[in-house]
Amino acid sequence: MANQNQRQSSTMTRMPAPDKKLERQLIGFKAVEGAERSVRLSFSSEDPYVRWFGPEILDHSEGAVDLSRLNEIGVLLFNHKSDMPIGPVKNAWIENGRGEAEVSFDEDPEADKIFQKVKSGTLKGASLMYGVDNWEEVAAGKKSACGRFTGPCYIARKWTVYEISIVSVPADATVGVGRGINIEEEHRTMQDDNKVTVQTVPAASSSERAAEQTATQSGPTEEQIRTAERQRVTEITTLCREFEIDPAEHITKGSAVDAVRAAVIEQLKKNRPPVSVGMEVVDETDKIRAVVRDGMLLRGGIQLAKPAEGANEFRSMSLRELAIYTLQRDGRNVDMRIDNEDLLRQFFTPGASFPIILDDTVNAAYIDGYKNAPSTVEIWTTRGTLTDFKPSKGGYFRGNAGEFLLVPETGELKHDIPTDTTAPTRALKTYGRQFTLSRQAFINDDVGLVTGIPAQYAAAAKRTINKQVYTILTGNPAMPDGVNVFDSTRGNYVSSGTAPSLTNLQVMILLMALQTDVNGEPLALVPRYVLVPVGLGDTVRQIIASTTIAVNVNGVITNQTNPLNGRGLEPVEDPYLNILGDAIEWYLIADKTSAPFIQIDYLNGQEIPTIRRMEAAGQLGFIWDIYLDWAVTVMEPMAAVKNEGSSGE
Repeated sequence: MANQNQRQSSTMTRMPAPDKKLERQLIGFKAVEGAERSVRLSFSSEDPYVRWFGPEILDHSEGAVDLSRLNEIGVLLFNHKSDMPIGPVKNAWIENGRGEAEVSFDEDPEADKIFQKVKSGTLKGASLMYGVDNWEEVAAGKKSACGRFTGPCYIARKWTVYEISIVSVPADATVGVGRGINIEEEHRTMQDDNKVTVQTVPAASSSERAAEQTATQSGPTEEQIRTAERQRVTEITTLCREFEIDPAEHITKGSAVDAVRAAVIEQLKKNRPPVSVGMEVVDETDKIRAVVRDGMLLRGGIQLAKPAEGANEFRSMSLRELAIYTLQRDGRNVDMRIDNEDLLRQFFTPGASFPIILDDTVNAAYIDGYKNAPSTVEIWTTRGTLTDFKPSKGGYFRGNAGEFLLVPETGELKHDIPTDTTAPTRALKTYGRQFTLSRQAFINDDVGLVTGIPAQYAAAAKRTINKQVYTILTGNPAMPDGVNVFDSTRGNYVSSGTAPSLTNLQVMILLMALQTDVNGEPLALVPRYVLVPVGLGDTVRQIIASTTIAVNVNGVITNQTNPLNGRGLEPVEDPYLNILGDAIEWYLIADKTSAPFIQIDYLNGQEIPTIRRMEAAGQLGFIWDIYLDWAVTVMEPMAAVKNEGSSGE
């Protein structure tokens, strides 16, 4: 079962383990050898958490946990306070089904105060903020796909860690500073009537503990009774909703799950054939989500080629009305009389449909805005793909294979080693922002935050890339060989500076045509794009598009064929050449198929940013993370010619 819900472990309801007499040995602070202010801690485990929808388990098997963000920009917080960083996360990894990390404490007074409490053993707890991308739902009594867990439970199969916190009261008491590290034994307390015996035994599995609990206690505790009732309600609710049956009567009567299952089967026999019922429900749910999503998009002014049937009926509804409608579809007993606070409490939960619909709407609005955002760099730069964030060196265009040689009668071929003088380093970086749909925005029915704001950030993503490319172009940085991109020694720089004209453009075309590789062989570059500041585009268009030109021959003006007409030259105007440059310099760029000048690499070729929702602790609202991984690299400086320009001839 796939979902985009994000949650924070420290805010969830943590239910005690079935065996309340089981106590873990606390081995306390564990310093990292050779690092005075560093410690190792456990921050996550596979112990279940009881949510309102049932037990939740974080899968720690290979590939399940994404620690890349934590290892790249991870920070150690205190009690999940984003404005209270106390040190960096130096390294995080998964070991023996637990999240482990080496963290360091800063030396400022606030951080040192927490560090001293950790050293003294006062603070032992750790927590994390994470987002879940993919779930597996396991029915009661069934085994999970991996065979390690028994339902009912929801297993987070793909999830990402955002941050680690030292906390006063952790949600998971089994993780923290020094916990889960070389724990060979546990102290187990077992009670027999009024007699208490303490013994040290090897650590038992959760199933062994549950079996031992049944064997050693005379009856269920009050907490166990409450847990069992929550499980019964959850299973009945899930079962009834799957077949569009009201679960209220069965819950109120105290019916057992098996009795409800039998009643459901009996009702299905009477009302409809059991075949494909589940598929019909899923299809209907997806249909409703699509209709509500498209209604919000239409209301936000986004043009849809083919809106979902019935979307127009929803475009006039407020966010409040849509929330009530989706909650009713979820089986909640709500109506228009519900106050805003109660409404917020009900649908700001991981299992509600409305957050998922918001995700779909925001993503659709963002993609639409990204595709329609203006950008000129896409015209003349090349695209590339990198599979990770490690620096990568690619082939340098000036490297060339030797010419073919005449083969003698003996048929002997001479060996050749293609040259590769200097390879530019390409390295991805992550760029992103956040925006929030707050409680106030929801009550104020600010649908623009759901549709308009994502489109604006989409345009901002493209604008950022556009600016980076033109910053390199106008900044003329040094290449790996120590020479600037544009330099007279490369033969790609007109330092005297001239305004665009037929003659001056021909000079730049000639410079590009004379470029050679390290063996003195021509590179055969094809001139294609004429990059100019805004205001010079019309001048270049006139030069290129004119079929004839006026030529003065011995004082007589005659019209002759324009040699540049039909050459395939394409003018490109961009305001960043006005802002970042001096509004007069201009460039000639080779066709992308003949040589890559500037290349934009994306992680695994993904050019559209990723947008995903998370929920912040203590905040009634949705926060969307928007991020994209890219790198801008000058590949072959010979594939461009720069003219310093002039304000006049």
